[in-house]
Amino acid sequence: MLLILSLLACGTPDYSNGDAVAGADVYASTCESCHGADGKLGVEVGGTPAADLTFETGDLGDDELARVILEGEGTMPAQALDDTETADCIAYMRATFTGTDTGGDDTSAVGG
Repeated sequence: MLLILSLLACGTPDYSNGDAVAGADVYASTCESCHGADGKLGVEVGGTPAADLTFETGDLGDDELARVILEGEGTMPAQALDDTETADCIAYMRATFTGTDTGGDDTSAVGG
């Protein structure tokens, strides 16, 4: 029984409970140089502009956003973030670019 519970605990990470305030730092150090502070910068990498996160963030679920962040997609390289950093970054992106936050933490301090 303990083995089964241990295996279940090692399942897919839950990316829906990130801290948007902590995610601001993750975004600034990992994403901002290509996507910009407003999520719209679109710096070209290999002739393809970075995605406009004000659209992409609302269109993708948490697991899909995590997959893109961690594995990369198109010309975007994979990012070396742990599960907590990934969840925090997703919470920040949702709070900042879509006006929604799937996590439970207060986002009133995000962005100023």
